[in-house]
Amino acid sequence: MANISFANVRESKNGQARHVPMDITVRELFCNYPRRSVTSLIFAGASGTRLTDIRVGFQNACARAGISDLHFHDLRHTFASQFMMAGGELYVLKEILGHKSINMTQRYSHLSPAYKVKAIDRMNTLWLRLGAVLHSSKTLPEPTPVTTASQLPSAATPRMAEIFIDAGLGASHQGAPADSTGTGS
Repeated sequence: MANISFANVRESKNGQARHVPMDITVRELFCNYPRRSVTSLIFAGASGTRLTDIRVGFQNACARAGISDLHFHDLRHTFASQFMMAGGELYVLKEILGHKSINMTQRYSHLSPAYKVKAIDRMNTLWLRLGAVLHSSKTLPEPTPVTTASQLPSAATPRMAEIFIDAGLGASHQGAPADSTGTGS
């Protein structure tokens, strides 16, 4: 098998050539795809020339597969969404899709409702761990009534910093020390 890492897109939508990374499955498909000796193109017309319209072929393939209401461009949106929900980075996705701006990439990547629920559930898990650590601590303060004065910023104690770190919230969630005015400045 040839060592193909990128697909060379000679003429992209914006007119600039670019290289699109391929995973092992795509590489194997392309290496085993029947080629015409008259062209270096992977997908070529009957005469070996560049395809100018794939719409009819895509619609025919969808009909054979029993798929309705799917457009070729939907595949880019699906890839972008799946990439992000699998933990991909937005900037990397921007480069893969060939977008000029991150705003366009954001429009392509849609998070499913189930993914959003799982993200919130992860936060719930963190809060439950934090609660378990707090309740197991011998240094818990007695509950105090909520007043205007109790809402002012205060210095985080070293023990609170340990609790946040133990709960997986990291040091970035510690409160900032405040001055005597309670403003932190």
